[in-house]
Amino acid sequence: MLLLPFGVVIGWLLGQWPGNRKAAALPSLSNQYFRGLNYLINEEQDKAINIFTKILEDNPETVDTHISLGSLFRRRGETARAISIHENLMNHSNLSNEQRLAAQMELGRDYMRAGLLDRAEVPFRELSNLPDYQLNALRFLNEIYDQEHDWDRAIEIAKNLKDLDPDSGWNIVIAHYYCEKADLALRNNEDQLVETYLQKSLDQFSGCVRANIIWARLFEKRSEFAEAVNKYKMVEHQNPSFLPEVVPRLVSAYEKIAEADEIIDFLQDLAAKHSSTTVLLTLVKKTNEQYGEQKAEKILLNSLQSKPSVQGLEYLISLTLGRIKNSDDKSILLGLQRMMLQLREEKSLYKCKVCGFQARQPHWQCPGCRNWGSINPTVGVYGE
Repeated sequence: MLLLPFGVVIGWLLGQWPGNRKAAALPSLSNQYFRGLNYLINEEQDKAINIFTKILEDNPETVDTHISLGSLFRRRGETARAISIHENLMNHSNLSNEQRLAAQMELGRDYMRAGLLDRAEVPFRELSNLPDYQLNALRFLNEIYDQEHDWDRAIEIAKNLKDLDPDSGWNIVIAHYYCEKADLALRNNEDQLVETYLQKSLDQFSGCVRANIIWARLFEKRSEFAEAVNKYKMVEHQNPSFLPEVVPRLVSAYEKIAEADEIIDFLQDLAAKHSSTTVLLTLVKKTNEQYGEQKAEKILLNSLQSKPSVQGLEYLISLTLGRIKNSDDKSILLGLQRMMLQLREEKSLYKCKVCGFQARQPHWQCPGCRNWGSINPTVGVYGE
């Protein structure tokens, strides 16, 4: 099974062999190749390299095959073998400039796959100055700096990529990089830097929900609650699907500066405009605190009739349980409540719009495809 993928390479090699070569050379060449492959498989890389070097010296036409062979090893996860082949090519004197650059690109990819990010950076830096290789080399450099959390250099490369392809969404990526810097500055109590980075983030992408959330946290830390409320409110206009993320903290900040009636009016307006169970339940809880259980239950029932949700039904059961005296009825309701809770726990709350990765916790960068800003809260049949 191990040799099967390389049959394609050998077939390609023999198919590309110039017609003016002697037919007797074909079996000899293929035998040499299989000997080299056998050495690689048996971890005898020095012997394999000697054979491949001799083949390359005798037959310069096989350079592309060497490159393809190394790439196959990399895709199989055998990065040491891929590196050996591509490094050997790079050290060979018979390569044309184009062949050397192609081998250099593959070698950089080998290093990345092996986790040798510092070594991968060197070939990609050189290739990023060449028009034919610039775009791919910059993408790989960005991936390196992203993985290393080197946000300054990641921003530099992402801005270059944005200039090359203005419609490719790099502005969103850059906005998140500035948010990463702002998060770090917030932890270090560097408030002025936090605001500088967040403004740069929003300059790149005005719809960056994360920037306003961090800004609100900064204002909360400084007990500037009116400003925090304003920042949280901006999320509704940027991306209302993130309301469940901010409403609890928004209300907490709002309570420091406003009366309950004003907060309830705000929540009623928000619930009328957006189908969010979190907004609804926050409204119901505040109503319960201010006006009592009966009014809260009426709001919840009216909403559930048109927009049923597991979380809403679960809360309705909680309100009802306090009035139930019959132990059998209470037992039934408790069983239903447990079922509702199980349904909620089995449901993914966040989903990546690029790769479909699902999670119960928010991620600004998708753990699956590593895209920034691609994971959104989900709202299914039963609400979020």
